[in-house]
Order: sequence, then C-alpha cells, then structure tokens
Amino acid sequence: MGLAEIPENVANGDYYYKLGAFAQMRLQGIPWIQSPRIEKTFKICNYSPLGSANFSPDMVVVLCTPKQAMQLVQADLYTDGGCIQTGFAGKQSLCGDIVANTLNTNSVQVSLGCSGSRKHAKIDDNELIVGIHWRRSGSL
Repeated sequence: MGLAEIPENVANGDYYYKLGAFAQMRLQGIPWIQSPRIEKTFKICNYSPLGSANFSPDMVVVLCTPKQAMQLVQADLYTDGGCIQTGFAGKQSLCGDIVANTLNTNSVQVSLGCSGSRKHAKIDDNELIVGIHWRRSGSL
C-alpha cells in the first residue's frame, strides 16, 4: 500500500514467478499509494467496521456478491454516467488493487481478489471486493 517499500523480489516479479504464477519473470506494476496529499502524511492504516469506526475514513472496502458490486457501480455512475475504470491482476488485491488504486484514482475500484486476500481476510469464493473513495461516497 505504501507503508513500506515493496520487497525487491515482488517488485521485479521474482516472487510470483517462483510461485508459478507467470511463465517468465516480469515487473508486476503493483499499485501503491501515490497521492501527494497522502504520501506526505501516510504513516499508518486504520481499519474498522464502518459502523464502529471512530475516525473519518479516506475510503471504504466492501466485500460483496457480484450482484451487489454491480449495484454499487451503477449507483456510483447514476448521476454522471460513464464507466468504472479498474485494474487488477489477482495479486496484492486488497493492498494494491483496492486500497492503493482507490486512493490514487479517487474512484470506485473492483477486484476479484487474490489467494492471499481470500485466505487472510477470509473472503468467500462468491465475493468480490469494492473500494469506494470518500469523495465518491455521496453518490452511493
């Protein structure tokens, strides 16, 4: 996410290559938080169920069914139209695809998840992950 430097073996692709995720070693392009507003002050990451958070979040992560993700995207686009521009690789999905991409783009992001997030965050097989930037929350 940007709390620490990306380990060299992840940044250069060696980590996922050795896991058999790719046929050749290549750079991954894993997103990390790049917003100037956050970069200068980003030292910690607080997380909490939204209903019991005692802070104002920069973003919200939603675990939901594909249908619910569709409804969140449709709600976000309701006023202005357009389409969601999202990117994911099935690697580093919560940290990169969702947290970093959502904060970097000030947008709604969707990810299929990855093996690590599904295991450690206990994301079910029938769930997707949606990141909602606080600036977009008024449209939902």
